Amino acid sequence: VSAQAARNIIAQRIKDAEREQVLTEYLSRNNGIIIGKIRKIERGNVIVDCGKVEAIIMKPDLISKEVLKPGDVIKGFFDKAEPIIKNGRLSISRASTGFLAKLLENNVPEIANARIEIKSIARDAGNRSKVAVISHDQRIDAKGAVIGFRNQRIESVTKELFGEKVDVIEYSDDLAQFALNALAPAEISSLVVDEEKRSIYVIVDYDKLGSAIGPDESNVRLESKLINCTINIFGKTEAKDKKQHERADLIAMFNEALDVDDDISELLIDNGFTSLEEVAYVNVSELLVIQDFDADVAKELQERARNKLLSKTILFKDKMDVLAEGLANVVKFSRDVLLQLVENNITSIDDFADLSGDELMDMISIDSETANKLILKAREVCGYFQE
Repeated sequence: VSAQAARNIIAQRIKDAEREQVLTEYLSRNNGIIIGKIRKIERGNVIVDCGKVEAIIMKPDLISKEVLKPGDVIKGFFDKAEPIIKNGRLSISRASTGFLAKLLENNVPEIANARIEIKSIARDAGNRSKVAVISHDQRIDAKGAVIGFRNQRIESVTKELFGEKVDVIEYSDDLAQFALNALAPAEISSLVVDEEKRSIYVIVDYDKLGSAIGPDESNVRLESKLINCTINIFGKTEAKDKKQHERADLIAMFNEALDVDDDISELLIDNGFTSLEEVAYVNVSELLVIQDFDADVAKELQERARNKLLSKTILFKDKMDVLAEGLANVVKFSRDVLLQLVENNITSIDDFADLSGDELMDMISIDSETANKLILKAREVCGYFQE
């Protein structure tokens, strides 16, 4: 019995070693795109025969609406940087951004030889994708080269993606210009960039609002992902109402906090002040440039703002301490940030975890990517993902 058990173990290890050797040799010759023939479909997952090895495409990694059947030749992307092997099969994807990047590289020689670079990709597999590209050769038009003569290159990619539309966008280091390129051909009336919060506010004619946002907000969602900013699109009437409402709220806040009248509050707002912290800690010279403000007025306003912030800190100290302790394993915020959260009724890690990225960005100065990462980490700490 012992000899038979040893024999089985040795045989299994030899088999595993042979499989490992075949995989290593196969992957060393592979550029990331796996090609094979569909052997069977199990519970929505596709098993692909690639010759010496097998691959599997899990259901979430397939292109939506794609119709497949045994015997079809199919391509998929295998990520060598983060390889996944399930039961000896390579896990490949047709829905990943990596697959689209490799298809573009194979169809556009300028990308393969690094004269054109793909800066970012946002993809809704099976529906629409957006690709930002930049040329490192002044003689080459990046967007035109990727699209190709009579759209031949991009249509080859679209055909492989089961009709998925691929928009090619010129990348720019200027965030505002990059956003304009991403939003084209929408007609933009005005665009304001908040680099600190990584937010972009766009105003369009009301009759153009639907096409700019896209069905089910697909356009604005992909554009936000492509440029790594939150894009907020408003019609002119809606934007005007929103601006008036925000201005009224700021006037009321300054009136109450600084014990001043509407005229002084409006002067502060007109000169770019939007929070009590800005008034309290800005260099006094920035207050002195405001018409009718002298040194005594500026000093008095800063003193009132600081006293108000101090009284709030004392009032909410216990809640701030509880929140800081709860978030200790997620992030360490300054007292000013903790105060802003507590003022918005975020008093525990559970409250924080229940926020969306946009809601957190409205409360504190933070970019979209960081906001979403912190909220995700808080949810993990709170056990959201435990079975």
